[in-house]
Amino acid sequence: MKKFIRNTFALLLSGAMLVSAVGCSEDETSSYQDEADLVGNLQEEDMPYGATMTQIKPSQNDKVKIAVEYDYRFLTDEEAIKVSDYMAALGTGDAALMDATVYPPYMQRLCSNNGVSDTQEYIDLMRENLVNNYMGGEFEFTYVLIDEMVEDADEAGFSTLDSILESLGVGEITSKKLVKIDCMYSLEGDSGSYALSYRTGGNQAVYIYT
Repeated sequence: MKKFIRNTFALLLSGAMLVSAVGCSEDETSSYQDEADLVGNLQEEDMPYGATMTQIKPSQNDKVKIAVEYDYRFLTDEEAIKVSDYMAALGTGDAALMDATVYPPYMQRLCSNNGVSDTQEYIDLMRENLVNNYMGGEFEFTYVLIDEMVEDADEAGFSTLDSILESLGVGEITSKKLVKIDCMYSLEGDSGSYALSYRTGGNQAVYIYT
């Protein structure tokens, strides 16, 4: 009998890798209350991504390197942890973890396209780009927020990536998702906490394929 192995991989990080309170009248208050009641009566399955967020912390699960927050209706724990692993590998320069996170033939393709010989050189190149152009110093990722999912297939651009993966012999694809993430990080010698999106101008896109 032919044995099938199920693997989930984070495929690509793009982007950088390369409240006010106001007073209201009584009528306005009533209007906002009606709107709140309407939202409150929505069924969970009808709510958009982000309505039911949960998190996994290293203290709760020894498989998690960096705490990750996500909407459990749209992502499995395995998928969320895979995204966390990607950022942990980048944040710590861990080539072994990166190789376990990104589909190996795709990782080789990324290395080739960026003129480096292996995963470690690829990570070093990405970290150098972040330090020099965005962070301003050595950094460590401390929290991963998966705060958006792109559900339109055309917008996500799955067809292009599917073709690349098929040429790399990926086999049967059973699930594919595109999420947008933000990360909190700290800087060496600095007690502050910063958002990656603030430095880069937006969230980063990660493809998750099974």
